[in-house]
Amino acid sequence: MKTSKRLRSLIAIALISIIVASVAYALLSSTFTFQNTMSIKGVLVKLLYLADNTTVTTQAWGKLEPSQVVYFNGFALKNDGTENITLTFANTLNALVGTLTWEIEYYNTGPGWVWRSWEQAIADGIAYIPGHAGNPVRPGAYIGTRPTTPTELCTGQIRIKLVITASPPMGSQPFSMNVTGTEKV
Repeated sequence: MKTSKRLRSLIAIALISIIVASVAYALLSSTFTFQNTMSIKGVLVKLLYLADNTTVTTQAWGKLEPSQVVYFNGFALKNDGTENITLTFANTLNALVGTLTWEIEYYNTGPGWVWRSWEQAIADGIAYIPGHAGNPVRPGAYIGTRPTTPTELCTGQIRIKLVITASPPMGSQPFSMNVTGTEKV
């Protein structure tokens, strides 16, 4: 009889422990925030705030929740070299934290302005997207300024999209985003 009471007590304690641990995990998961800062570097390319034409070097994203999607807008790329350039993008964001993509708008007469991943648009052969061998960026040219009266084959604004994973690791993880202009001879 004493053994069955002890066994029931141990089972009850084990169940309570499991419930407490589950509740604690759920509370921690739902209130977790990820905080980070992105440094931005350009080679032969400057990132400029459109509002005041100053160079962009960092973006503080602040506290981000799991599965959150945020955008960094309001800047343009400028070819700061003396030759035509093609563009490549890289970043050091830990894949466990999320994904980072450069996006560009382009104009279609049907739906109007459409956002697309820059690299995917180039890979899909949208030839008028700037920054590849078939459409290099000219010296001094800006990308990211939307024309006031767009026509088919116009490109518009650019932005950086950050998507946080459903369960990012805790803490702050600064990372960098690089855009490199390679001179096309």
